[in-house]
Amino acid sequence: MRTLNNSAVLGRDFESGREFLTELALEFPAVAERQYSEGGPDDVLTLSTIHSAKGLEWRSVTILNVMEGCIPSARAKSSAALEEERRLLYVAMTRARDRLELVYPRRNCQPGPRNIPAATVLFRPSQFLPSSILSSFELAEA
Repeated sequence: MRTLNNSAVLGRDFESGREFLTELALEFPAVAERQYSEGGPDDVLTLSTIHSAKGLEWRSVTILNVMEGCIPSARAKSSAALEEERRLLYVAMTRARDRLELVYPRRNCQPGPRNIPAATVLFRPSQFLPSSILSSFELAEA
């Protein structure tokens, strides 16, 4: 594992952007938590997966792609797999101290199946976000 600190030039030692992002997302949350847990700066951007967020906390959390097919994953077919996906989202949502943003695209930007124009493919928010939860959020469109 590479140790990342304020003086490091992030990405310098990686051969590809994919390798850099993979290591950053999977290992950096624990490194950042150790470096900044004792009164360090709170203006650090931490990239994390919902899988590696357990036990950590941040002032602001943004969770991307909170839509059907991503959360829960389209591969989660059994009730046990769906419950695990629900648990992961819950853990990720409870990592925020002050601000929580849940983001999902309204329209597809890629052509749909059978060459359906992208603008006609609408996404739905995750089934894990019933209207009782969504009513607690300020809805915004970009």
